[in-house]
Amino acid sequence: MRQSDILLGIGKIILPASLEASPENYEICHRFITRSDADVCEQFEAALAAGTPINADAFQKIKDGAAPPRGQIDVSRHMENFDDQIAAMIGAATMAAGHAKSYTNTLTKGAQDLGAIDLTAEAKAVIANLIAQTHSMAERTTALESSLAHASTELSSLRHELERAHIESATDALTSLPNRRSFDFRLAEAVAAAAASQEPLSLAFCDVDHFKQFNDTWGHGLGDEVLRFIGVQMTRHFGDCGVPARFGGEEFVVLLPKHDSAMAMKRVERFCDVLRARVLKVRTDGREIGKVTLSVGVATLGPHDTDKTLVERADQAMYAAKNAGRNRIVCAKALATAA
Repeated sequence: MRQSDILLGIGKIILPASLEASPENYEICHRFITRSDADVCEQFEAALAAGTPINADAFQKIKDGAAPPRGQIDVSRHMENFDDQIAAMIGAATMAAGHAKSYTNTLTKGAQDLGAIDLTAEAKAVIANLIAQTHSMAERTTALESSLAHASTELSSLRHELERAHIESATDALTSLPNRRSFDFRLAEAVAAAAASQEPLSLAFCDVDHFKQFNDTWGHGLGDEVLRFIGVQMTRHFGDCGVPARFGGEEFVVLLPKHDSAMAMKRVERFCDVLRARVLKVRTDGREIGKVTLSVGVATLGPHDTDKTLVERADQAMYAAKNAGRNRIVCAKALATAA
């Protein structure tokens, strides 16, 4: 494919969606245009099937679900092992610095003791040479001690930077909730743990009702504020019993370990009640924006479920809630029974 065709194709995605012309956005578009990533192509084609240009929210969802570029370090995956190595290096440097300081003190004291002994001229000449060598070694050991201390400080700083990068790579920048990649990892762990312990696991798939209409009316800035508000409320409500995450766009998910269908439905219903009870207002002038409601699908892990099928069943239940009029919760189990 010609470079001009690739650039033209990228522009047809970036410009209509008013996306930032960042390397990350170009890279995702490049995968689709060049057909180099089957998963990204599948997501683009699903979004384009609606017959309208891809908007910013749809693009962000594709971006969140995309795998890291080939050759790029996945910080989240490698952080734990690297962190252990750095901790070991810090420990070794600190211990070596302690040994060097101890050695310096011993050499210095030995030199002082030798200098105080009354010996013959020949013996004193030999000892004087040893004392000089000892002082030289002590100076080099002191320099080593300082170098090791500096290395330990640098390693500690690097460790903190990596910890920060790890948190950022797993966090949605807008809502401060875990992002799609972090959720996928936690979901896989939760499904494996539930299968091993035979304890229930439920998943709530949430979609903000009429969010596009809200953005068209109030603008994307206030739309972002609404998403942040939902993120804060989710953390408060589910923080002690589940794992809320931003799935992409206006979609959120909540992992609920040790919750069967009935328990999950009650827990989610209480959360939806909290949102319905709040009338949001514009901070600057007090104008009422209205209430935020959700369409939610709840699915509970079955004996034949995988992490993928659990998400699919919760997603189907969420769409059933939207089709039934929105502002409601549908249980995937009830859908299966009805079918």
